[in-house]
Amino acid sequence: MARGVCTFMIVVQVASEPVSYWPNGNAECPCINALGSPSISRPCFERADGMCYPSHYGSTGCERHDWSQTPECYGIKSESGKPQWCFSQWCYVDPNNCLRAHNPSEFFPNLTIQLTFSYETCGYVNSFSDDGAPRMRMLQDFVLKQPKGKLRVSFPGNSGTKYTIVGVPQVQPFQGIGGTNRSGSVLVFMNDMFLKYGIPWEEVPVSQRSHDFSPGSSFTACVHEVAIGNTDICWGNFWPTTPRLQLASFSTTIYYDHFYLIVKRQRSPLSLTDALIRPFRPFSSGLWIVLLLCLAWAGLTLAYEQYDGTIWDFIFNAAPIAALRGISGFNTFELSNVDLTTSGNWLTNIGLGFSVFVLTTAYTAVITSTLILQSTVAIDSLDAGIKSGLTFCVHAVIKEDLVARYPRLGPLIVPLPQGTNQLDGVMSGACDAAIVDQNYWFAARLSNDAYCDTFVRLEQTVAIIPNACPTRLQILPAISWLISDGVSAGKYSALIDEAKRNYTSAVCAEAEVTTEVHQVGVLSMAGPLLFLVITSTISVCITRIGRRAKQRTVQLKAKLKTDGDGIVSAIELSRRFTSRRLQTASSTLRKQPLPIGQFVGIANGR
Repeated sequence: MARGVCTFMIVVQVASEPVSYWPNGNAECPCINALGSPSISRPCFERADGMCYPSHYGSTGCERHDWSQTPECYGIKSESGKPQWCFSQWCYVDPNNCLRAHNPSEFFPNLTIQLTFSYETCGYVNSFSDDGAPRMRMLQDFVLKQPKGKLRVSFPGNSGTKYTIVGVPQVQPFQGIGGTNRSGSVLVFMNDMFLKYGIPWEEVPVSQRSHDFSPGSSFTACVHEVAIGNTDICWGNFWPTTPRLQLASFSTTIYYDHFYLIVKRQRSPLSLTDALIRPFRPFSSGLWIVLLLCLAWAGLTLAYEQYDGTIWDFIFNAAPIAALRGISGFNTFELSNVDLTTSGNWLTNIGLGFSVFVLTTAYTAVITSTLILQSTVAIDSLDAGIKSGLTFCVHAVIKEDLVARYPRLGPLIVPLPQGTNQLDGVMSGACDAAIVDQNYWFAARLSNDAYCDTFVRLEQTVAIIPNACPTRLQILPAISWLISDGVSAGKYSALIDEAKRNYTSAVCAEAEVTTEVHQVGVLSMAGPLLFLVITSTISVCITRIGRRAKQRTVQLKAKLKTDGDGIVSAIELSRRFTSRRLQTASSTLRKQPLPIGQFVGIANGR
C-alpha cells in the first residue's frame, strides 16, 4: 500500500514539474525571443479578447507557457478538465530556421509581425491547433469588439447550381436564414455552425464600389468587399481562383466541384443494312450457331422418341423436319405436336423451356438497349478536343486556372461571364464544347430537358476546384476550424439532399456515351445451352433403353407358347423353361458319341 502511495506522489511530481528535453528547442528548430524583440517591445501584448500577456510569453525557451498565463488553463482547477495543450511545452521559432513542424500564430491580432510557434521542437505534439475552443473564444471576442457586436456577413447573387445559394422567388422575404430572403445548402450550413458556437451575425449588402470592380461576377464583387474591409466574410460557394486569392484569404474547403467536358450528341441516320442486322446483334455469331445446333438437337431427340422406324429411316426421312421444329422452339418455349407421355419427352421439354427462357431474357435485355438510338460523340477526352482544335466555353473566372493546368487550352477557350449559359454558347455556335462543374450540369438538366437529348457528359474529370468562403484574415483560423467541424460531422452533405428536395424538381437522366453494341457470347450462355444438351441426350438414352426393353419383351412373347389370351401365365413360363432345358439336354446328347456297348444295347431294344 505504501508503494502505491509513493508511486502516485511521484507521478504527481512529474506532471507538475515536466522535464525540458530541449530547453532551447531542438537544434533543427531553435527557440527565439519573439516578443522580446526591440521592434515590438511593449509591457503588454493583448490578444483578441483584451487579455494581457507579458513579453516573455513563449519567448523563454521550451516551457508550459499557457499553464499560468492563459485563462483556459489556469481558470480550470481540476487538471483532468484542462485542455491537453495546457500540459505541453512550446516556444516561438523562426520559420526560416526550423526543420520541425511549426504553425503561424494568430494569438495577437494587433501585432505587425507574424509569429510562429512549435510544440514539436520541444518534444510535444501540437494539440492546440486541433482544439477549437480557443479559436471560438477568439472569434467571439473579436465579434464583441465590433460596433454592433455582430459579425458582418455578405452574400453574392444566386448560384448557378439552383440550390447552394437561392433567393427570391424561391425564398420569400424574411423567410430565409436570419430573417433574410436568402437560403440554400451553403448558407444554411454556415448559419447552423454560427448558431452552434453562438456567433451573432448581420447581413451587409455588397457595395456599389465592389460591383463596379467586378460587374461580371457578383462572387468576385463579394471577395472585393472582404478585401476592402466592408465585410468580414462572404457566405457562398466561392472558387478560390488565382485573381481572387490576390484579393482576400479563403477559408478551408466546404466541398469540391468536379469539372467535366460537355459535348453535343451526334446522331447518324440508320441505314437499311443496319436496320436488318441490328436485331441479330445481341448475340454473337458464335452463339447463334451454337444455339441453333442445340435447339436442333433437342428437336431431333424429341422426334426420335416418337419415331417407330429404324434409326437410319429416321435420319433420312424425319431428321430435317425435326431439327427445324427444334429451332422453332426458341419462339414458343416448347415444341409443338410432341406427345409428352414418356419421361424422355418431359425431360427434354423441361430443358428446352428453361434454356430458352434464359436466352430470351438475355436477348430482350440487350435488344432493348440496342434498338434505342445510341449517342455518339466526336471526341472522348479533352486532349482529343485540343488536338482537333475545338473551342470550349468556360466560366471566365476559372479561365486562368484551366490554362495553368492545360497550357494548350489557352487560345481555344471562349470565356463567358457569370449568368451566361455555357451550353447555350455551344448551341449558338460560339464554341464546340463546354467545361462545367457537376452542379452546373445538374442545374442545366433541371431547367431544360432538351439538354439531356442534345448533350453528353464525358467521364473524364477535367479539373477539381474547391469551394470556400472569402474571410477576413483575423478570423480565418476560427472560421476554417468551424467549417471543418461541420463538414467532418457530415452536416453539409445532409443539407445538399435537403436543398435539392426543396429548391429543385425532377432532373432528366443523362444520356450514356456509347458507340459499342453489347453482345452476349457463347461463354455467357454456356450454362443453359449445356443444360439443354444434357437433358436432350439423357432423354435419348432413356428412349433407347425403353425401346430395347420393349424389343426383348416382344421376342420373349413370340418364343413362348401361350394359350392365345395374350397373357403369359406362370404355367406357360414354366413350360417354356422346361422345354428349354430338354432342348439343351438333347443337343448335348447328340454332340457326345455313345460307347459301343450302349449302342448295341439300344439296338437290341434294351
